[in-house]
Amino acid sequence: ADGVSTAADVFALGSLLIELMSGEKVQWSHPKRQWMNPAISVTLSTSLGALPEDLQAVLRKSVARDATDRYASVSEFDDDVARFLAAEPVRARPVSAWYRCRKFAQRNRRAVGAGVTAALTVMASLVFATIQLHQARVQSRLAQTETIKAQEIAKFTTSLFTVLDPKVASPIDRSKLTAKQILDLGRERIRTELHDQPETRLALLGTLAEMYGRLEQEDAYLSLNEERRSIAQTLYGEHHPIVYDAQQTDLWSDLYSGKFASARATLEKLDTGANARGERGQAGDERAAIRLHAWAELMRASGTESGEPLFARFRWALAAFEKAKANSPDHAATLGNFGNSLAQSGDHAAAFAQFDRAIAMMQDARTNKAYVINEGDVYMLLRGRAKALQAMNRFDEAERDLRRGLALAIASSGVEHVLTKQTRAELAYLLHVTGRRDEAWREVNLIDATTTSPSANTSGMDQVNVLRARMLLAEARLNEAASLTEASIKNWRAANNNPARLREAEALLAEINKRRAPTLGQSLKQ
Repeated sequence: ADGVSTAADVFALGSLLIELMSGEKVQWSHPKRQWMNPAISVTLSTSLGALPEDLQAVLRKSVARDATDRYASVSEFDDDVARFLAAEPVRARPVSAWYRCRKFAQRNRRAVGAGVTAALTVMASLVFATIQLHQARVQSRLAQTETIKAQEIAKFTTSLFTVLDPKVASPIDRSKLTAKQILDLGRERIRTELHDQPETRLALLGTLAEMYGRLEQEDAYLSLNEERRSIAQTLYGEHHPIVYDAQQTDLWSDLYSGKFASARATLEKLDTGANARGERGQAGDERAAIRLHAWAELMRASGTESGEPLFARFRWALAAFEKAKANSPDHAATLGNFGNSLAQSGDHAAAFAQFDRAIAMMQDARTNKAYVINEGDVYMLLRGRAKALQAMNRFDEAERDLRRGLALAIASSGVEHVLTKQTRAELAYLLHVTGRRDEAWREVNLIDATTTSPSANTSGMDQVNVLRARMLLAEARLNEAASLTEASIKNWRAANNNPARLREAEALLAEINKRRAPTLGQSLKQ
């Protein structure tokens, strides 16, 4: 029998609602008259995929294949539809905690949005606070590490001088103890101690290296610098600033000792490292400015370039310093070497302007606590300006600069240092040129009265001897002048490290021999 049932009513309402919501005519597997028969199963063919999930669940339940799976009454069906419209959980779907939360959020979008925003704000604050705390702890650890390192350095340095304390037993004769021996003791201790404190070792190696450098112990200086570079590279990688600084030390050492091939190789390595770090010499790149200066100085010192091509290199480096580290000691040093290149070309007025600006820049840099002034650089600049003044016959001003430079050299490096002796020799030559020969030879005697370190820069002493030879030439002491000049030429040719000085010495010897020629001819006739 085809009796009417509640299930059939629900089915009919559901079917009608489907057609209204989907906009399509519903197709069924059985004729409509059979819907009233609860024993007959019908199949829905219309797709509901475009409708909300909750509404799909309500509709599917209303036209379920089995009548027993449909809503028990029309009111239940109507109630679930109402729930859907009110964004409440529908009974046609399994209810889970997540489903209830989602429906709550749908019903209370504004409140939930504000709550989520507040929650995110709190979370962001917590994350920020956590990061700040972490950074503070890192900074605290770094500060603690630096404090420990400073304490260890102070303790180590102080302990070196206990060898001078008469209350402490020592196998070394204190009366014959030298500064170098004290440094040697420290160097040996670093080799055997502080292996568990590599950063402290790095700092001490740097300090000792600088001290050896001031004592003209070049071999020890470079050896410690290399050891420092190796430790830093192991700890931090090949592109770390300490590694870079150590390589830069090697570079300038090679430049000033005339090892131009080695200096070029190191410069190329520094350029490669810069490329690896992505440095392209942009404005403000201090390292690029220093490398440009080094390339220019290499070209000048090796005699590879001169004139305008060389000047262009120095101007490029100076422009880089203006953007990266203006008015710094490095900037001043670049001006000084530019002055040297101008002086070599014979433009002494332009050279004087560069030296004058560089010296003023050094004076200003003294007021900046961020800069460490190397007094050696200052008296080299004073010497350069003095030579330019002397070439322009401004002798009083030149003497003033040389005496200032000599005082700085003595205070900074001691009377035995080669640079001190060079400055004194230049003062002696100036005094000789201006007719004060007795004063000039007294300065030369002071040079001879002090010993020279065996490891000192021999090229520097050759320069001293050439200046002495010029004084002897002016007094017609030709054989003595020739002997000194020939010895310097021999040394420079063997070292192949100072082409400019070699050319000057060869020209001087030619002049001496020209003056000697008549005397030699008379000797041969006799």
